[in-house]
Amino acid sequence: MSLGSDYIADNAGMLELQYEEVAKDAKSKIWTTKDGRKKHVETMSTQHIRNTLAWIERNDPIDMLFPWVIVFMDELKRRGEA
Repeated sequence: MSLGSDYIADNAGMLELQYEEVAKDAKSKIWTTKDGRKKHVETMSTQHIRNTLAWIERNDPIDMLFPWVIVFMDELKRRGEA
C-alpha cells in the first residue's frame, strides 16, 4: 500500500468508529444540545426537533448523523407531525 492509501484506510476506519458511536448515542435517544444540556428526544419540542434536523442537513455533508435523523423523524411520525 502507498502512504496515500494507508491514510485513506485509516480515516475510513476512524469514520466507521465515529459512526458506530453516533449510532449508539442515537439509540439512547438523548440529544446533547449546543450548550451541553442533555434532552430526551420525547421531551424536545417539535420545533426544536425540526430545527435540529435543519442543522444536521446544513452541517453533516457525509451523513455521519444519519442515525439521529432516523430518531428525530420517527419521533415526528409518532407525534403525527411528519
